[in-house]
Amino acid sequence: MKVERFQDFDAFVESVDGVDCVMLPRNIQQRLWCNTHLNVGELVVQLGTLGSGNIVEGQSFSSGYLIYLPLTSDASYVANGQSLDVNSFAILEPGCEFSICTEDLHDWCAVVVPTQLFNQWESDLTTQNRGVRVTLPMPEPAKQFRALVQDIISATSVCPEFETSPAATAVAADFLKLAGVIVQEPALGAGDNHGGRPRIPRDEIVLRSKDVIKHNLGSPLLAEQLATMVGVSGRTLRNAFHEYYGFGPASYLRLRRLEQIHRELRAADAEETTVSRVLATNGIWEFGRFASLYRRYFGELPSDTLRAKAHDNSLWSSIQNR
Repeated sequence: MKVERFQDFDAFVESVDGVDCVMLPRNIQQRLWCNTHLNVGELVVQLGTLGSGNIVEGQSFSSGYLIYLPLTSDASYVANGQSLDVNSFAILEPGCEFSICTEDLHDWCAVVVPTQLFNQWESDLTTQNRGVRVTLPMPEPAKQFRALVQDIISATSVCPEFETSPAATAVAADFLKLAGVIVQEPALGAGDNHGGRPRIPRDEIVLRSKDVIKHNLGSPLLAEQLATMVGVSGRTLRNAFHEYYGFGPASYLRLRRLEQIHRELRAADAEETTVSRVLATNGIWEFGRFASLYRRYFGELPSDTLRAKAHDNSLWSSIQNR
């Protein structure tokens, strides 16, 4: 078992398994993020504890199913536009595009199950579209899922050899059986057209929006401009984003710009550039107001991020010169 505690959000992101993703913190309340990671047979089990909300976007690995279960009853979780609670699972099918959004500090647990372990259900699973499914509330399977995760963590805490023991093989078999029940559960809203308004157009709007944003990094976009480039009305764009993420396109654009600037500052050389230069390049001119916004999301000022890179370089140089 590997238990990692981070005060740096980016370091926490790199520790998460089963997905290739980008994460952004939201509403940081505690600068502490934890990830507990276990290998049980061929399954990968994780328990995440976050001192913030976050938005996670990316693609699941093509080699397996990721089954995600919220653990914090008073937090809101939204997976690809579907709300879920502590009794509902989000199932990330192999190689799917996904988004999971939370507003405040929260916990979650997840298991990654290699596709080949689902051979007994293969005929059923291969007929489904690859995507993200949120199940109907499943109180008993959710209770069993949480209990198995907790039992594995407890057993590994007192027996370091547990993960490679016959006991781990036995619990993996129980986990796989439960995973089969969960994965075959109908999706929330299956067969419901939400009053004649199909989900596919909304998903397409979001995907097209993300593609436009990706090809216009560094060029500040307004929500109205994004709607025009996507080919929908501003109201349609706002509705699509609110249903998919739980917040509007303006907030999403702000998050993406924050992420872009954060990445550039982490990669920049403090001796060759300045914060103001990075901000200006990204279309930011209200430096003071942006610095306050940046600190609210990342818990530090842009100058702190840039200086941290300079400190890392200085430390590395001193090590090499010893």
